[in-house]
Amino acid sequence: MIKRLSVKNYKSLRDIELEFGKVTALIGPNNSGKSNVLDCLAFLAESCRKPINNAFFARGEYPCLVFGGLEKDIEIEIDFSLGGECQYYMRFGKQGIGEERLVVSGETRIERDQSRSAIRSDGGWQDGSTNAYESTLYAFGANEHFSEAKKIRDYVSSWRLYHFSSTEEMRSPVEVKREYDLEKSGRNLIRVLISLRNAYPGVFDQVEEAVRQGVPEIENLLTPLTPEGAAYLAVREQGFEQEFGCHQLSDGTLKFLGCVTAAALPWPHLVCFEDLENSIHLRLLQLLIEFLHRSDRQSVFSTHLPYITNFVQPEDIRVVEKKQGETQIRRVDQLYVLRDTLRIILS
Repeated sequence: MIKRLSVKNYKSLRDIELEFGKVTALIGPNNSGKSNVLDCLAFLAESCRKPINNAFFARGEYPCLVFGGLEKDIEIEIDFSLGGECQYYMRFGKQGIGEERLVVSGETRIERDQSRSAIRSDGGWQDGSTNAYESTLYAFGANEHFSEAKKIRDYVSSWRLYHFSSTEEMRSPVEVKREYDLEKSGRNLIRVLISLRNAYPGVFDQVEEAVRQGVPEIENLLTPLTPEGAAYLAVREQGFEQEFGCHQLSDGTLKFLGCVTAAALPWPHLVCFEDLENSIHLRLLQLLIEFLHRSDRQSVFSTHLPYITNFVQPEDIRVVEKKQGETQIRRVDQLYVLRDTLRIILS
């Protein structure tokens, strides 16, 4: 589980540090930097799956990433527990990675700077990554001889960020094929549900039961086929024999289904959601947050909703503001102070 994140010069995160719990809510006004925190976690996960310059391009080149568009290096450091206390640090700039370090249970496993790069295998130290844009975790994490690096890479690369801003693609019939990794927009939700039902029926049952609790008139989730052989999402409601296609479901119900599916998947160790409350009724939102707490996944979500204090404990809320272009994040443990703070910054 991630315990702490420290960031310098990533977008509006000029110099921030925050701690995480099992479920962490980032709350603040628009353009305060909540999305940048989530995107920073996503960037770190991508750095374990591909060269970091690919992640630059996906975000509009390096100047779009660095605070103020300045020619500065970005620094990211995380503390987390994974069978022991771990710390990972990476400093990078337009020309690639300048420094990288991994410490596991007090022992250094990766050491990289401008002059050298080394990684400790099960048999001893070896030369590390020499590609400026490849993190050592990416370059060596798939190698079974580097068991610690592989474990960390698998952990970090599993993190997922979701933003279900539209349900249009969720509603569209799709060609049937096996998929277990839910995309950021949720557009392959139908394929993931079919795959879960066939290969992980227990997980599918969890999702279906959560939907029943949230929308009691729904009895079953269905994935029937069109005459052309494409699959679509449908439900069976109490008192009706015929199915109802997903075009008759509300946006909030579909987004609730997407969030529950993401949180139920067995492989991501961390799931992040942008604008969790978007189109979701308060009762469904409460059930969703309860589901996140019961899930084996750690979760982080952003929200603008001041009523979140009704569903999340103050110690799990981080207040996000922007002052003079810089994101600032703080924790307010006293409930009455927190509610007053949110009333002011969200008004």
